[in-house]
Amino acid sequence: MEKKKNSNTAMILVVLFVVGGFALLFCGGILAAIAVPAFMRYTTKSKTTEAAMVTRQMAEFARTAFVETCTFPEALPPATNRADCCGGEKCAPNDKLNAIWGQNIGALRDPSYFSYTATPQGESLMIEAKADFKCGGPLHTVAIEVTGVKTGETCDAMVSMPGTLNEFE
Repeated sequence: MEKKKNSNTAMILVVLFVVGGFALLFCGGILAAIAVPAFMRYTTKSKTTEAAMVTRQMAEFARTAFVETCTFPEALPPATNRADCCGGEKCAPNDKLNAIWGQNIGALRDPSYFSYTATPQGESLMIEAKADFKCGGPLHTVAIEVTGVKTGETCDAMVSMPGTLNEFE
């Protein structure tokens, strides 16, 4: 009788361990389903924040140049070496980086998640940073516009706040 009782107790313990293990796996799966997307949004947000800081530096440089010379710095064309740059990896600096932007904005000389451009549009300069974190997915874009104002002999420029598109997808 004693042997039968020990056998039943052992079987009950084995069943409890198996059921408990499955319950832990189930809870772990639910937590992972919640945590992984949140982590991905967090990393995208931090990368986008970096781009906002660099575009802000570019905008301040363009504003200062316009105030001093009444002209914006020359355009920074899109990179041609970034077509294969996707998936959230840092890529080589813009191969079209000219001396004016490269000397004044050090971050443009470093590998980056984003491709930076500065395009004149009439009396303003549009500064954009674009990245493809999902290889063919939506482009994450940070944009700032610097608008120049000439009044007689003096020049001034206004910088818009950075705007972001597809920041948390």
